[in-house]
Amino acid sequence: MIKVASKIPSILAGVAGEYFVAAELSRRGWIASISLRNTRGIDILVTNQEASRSNTIQCKTSQKIAYDILNFEK
Repeated sequence: MIKVASKIPSILAGVAGEYFVAAELSRRGWIASISLRNTRGIDILVTNQEASRSNTIQCKTSQKIAYDILNFEK
């Protein structure tokens, strides 16, 4: 059985979620920049490598974990 760590403060979870999304976008070939904390409604600025397409992303992070994800023996 996998032991799940206790919850971290929500602000830290939110920042971790933003970095996770930015890392995943970067891994898939996008250029992702995390915005400052005071940018309303925008967490990540993302563009393609040619700079011909861009968009903004707002992240919502949850610390709830589905049991099936962690149960590898199932």
